[in-house]
Amino acid sequence: MSVIQQQLFDINQRYDLLGTKLADRHSELSNTIQNVKQYLEDVQDIMVWLDEKEAVANIQHLPVKEEEARHKLKEFKVIQDQLMNMF
Repeated sequence: MSVIQQQLFDINQRYDLLGTKLADRHSELSNTIQNVKQYLEDVQDIMVWLDEKEAVANIQHLPVKEEEARHKLKEFKVIQDQLMNMF
């Protein structure tokens, strides 16, 4: 094999190796993008859940009657149970 043929062979090997590394990197980036998308979906779900619970927890006025207070307490306990079950 001549010097030029050897150099061409070496260049082709390096080019193939570079292609393999690029394909691996592309795969890693694709996986990372999917993970970030899933994370953002999870965050959005949590934000919706928090907005719903915030509306339940938002007290414009304090309950006047015992029945109203018991009802509000039950709502808070449901939220507490949901929070405890998340972890």
